[in-house]
Amino acid sequence: MNSKSNFVIEKSDYAHKINESDTVYRTGLGKYSKITFVSNPNKKVTIIKLNKYQYFDTRDNKIKYYNQDKPTSKSDVNRKLKKYEELVLANFTGGASELFITLNCENDITDIADIKQMYNNFLDNLKKDYKDLDYIALFQQNSNWCWHIHLFIKNNHHKKLYIEREKLIKYWGNKNVYVMPNINTFQTLGHSKDKRDDQVERYRHFPKGEKMYHKSKGIKIPKKVQMKFKNCPEYNSANHTKVSSKTYHIRNTKSEKVVNTIATEMYKQSKNDL
Repeated sequence: MNSKSNFVIEKSDYAHKINESDTVYRTGLGKYSKITFVSNPNKKVTIIKLNKYQYFDTRDNKIKYYNQDKPTSKSDVNRKLKKYEELVLANFTGGASELFITLNCENDITDIADIKQMYNNFLDNLKKDYKDLDYIALFQQNSNWCWHIHLFIKNNHHKKLYIEREKLIKYWGNKNVYVMPNINTFQTLGHSKDKRDDQVERYRHFPKGEKMYHKSKGIKIPKKVQMKFKNCPEYNSANHTKVSSKTYHIRNTKSEKVVNTIATEMYKQSKNDL
């Protein structure tokens, strides 16, 4: 585990060009898709998670315990946030059947057990009046370390979903409820005024063993397929528009050499091709 401390992840100012012959991972996300290129993929798994307290290290074939006091690494936080964002993009395409709700607390709630109990009560109340719902909730802390919830919710039969704010206030138990139609999922995901770096830093101290987000059973896991970039629908396609690209380098701080490059490109499919 200590050997990882010799490496740092750095965001590049320049987007890495993915060539047609490169092997990539394509993830379908509804009207969006993600292409990921890794220059030196790690094919050997060394850490296998057993539970929230233990993992198996294949390098010495021993069961070890996670350090519960050590903050989560930034790379691990980013991985979990990206997984959440992929789930949202794959399941929420925007439209009249979808809403985005923010649930805040009147009193400062700093215990995650308390906010999750409030969340469970809210769902119980909501589902008494509204059936056939699917949802994804993200538990987040503000700069004062107090909890709030971001909730994507939809009617899973694609029927128009409208819930009066007064009803949501009743379900939640206080007036700190904000609701808006989810018109553009990509934009809604970036609605937070907090900088990404600040969010990541707070998530590094997220309670160990607790899940950052909760989803209903109807939420589908996006499929990731390995293929050549030239075989991806996005390659030289007039029906797909690149909406973002990011490149990260993993650098060995001892040798100062870049040992790996990770490039991601996000695409949006044209409405006529959906």
